[in-house]
Amino acid sequence: MVVNAALRDPLAPPPACQYESGGPTDNVLGLWKVAAPAIDVLAPDVYLRDSARYRRVCELYSRPDNPLFIPETGNAGEFARHFFTALGYGAVGWAPFGIDCTVHDDLGALAPFALNYRIVGPMMRELARLGFEGRLRATAEREGAPVDLLDFGRWQALITYGAPRFGLATEAKGNPEPIGRVLVAELGEDVFLVAGAYCRVDFQPAAGTDRQREFVRVEEGRYVDGTFTPRRLWNGDQTDWGLNLRAATEVLHVTLGTF
Repeated sequence: MVVNAALRDPLAPPPACQYESGGPTDNVLGLWKVAAPAIDVLAPDVYLRDSARYRRVCELYSRPDNPLFIPETGNAGEFARHFFTALGYGAVGWAPFGIDCTVHDDLGALAPFALNYRIVGPMMRELARLGFEGRLRATAEREGAPVDLLDFGRWQALITYGAPRFGLATEAKGNPEPIGRVLVAELGEDVFLVAGAYCRVDFQPAAGTDRQREFVRVEEGRYVDGTFTPRRLWNGDQTDWGLNLRAATEVLHVTLGTF
């Protein structure tokens, strides 16, 4: 059983008379869990556009006693990246509201959402397993923040947005609109799965070492019936500056080393 919630502002909560205070808003989640134990999931409807508030909602509703499920979110293109925001908090479901209306109004408006599902769809069960095992990280571009770090212990995945194709990560300025999104999963020691769009992914050894990363092998491919099928190798300019992900749906298997 699921109950969805119209939200209050999670960063600047207004008085109760100014939001739907009868529902499972973030300040009464504990009360709902005690008083209504038959309800399995308290699910937020997230129509907050900015990254700080979207992330805060995901953080509040992703609890050991409450899987994160977003049954409604905005259908404007700017919301599409937040599929990966939610995935980064372990979401088990995410659905833009009224997407059928969007299609009728503007077929092009569907493209940012379709890209998400084309990337994730063929490997959704593998990603679910990796997420359950704690080996999956994901993030989306934030306003005014051209750099993200995803921590995997021995390695950090360095995510940059708006960097020149053949330029340093420090040159990243962010995309003209915050549309970048990425997921990285640890498949084994020094082996990672990488997928996303409108960003660059690089890796760096954990702090405290002076060694440099080396891409030992980067395979592009896709998942078919649960198995990764490689299509070609990346090397040279495709890897020298990091792994540039555009709007294609390639999946990369990356083997790392140091020198």
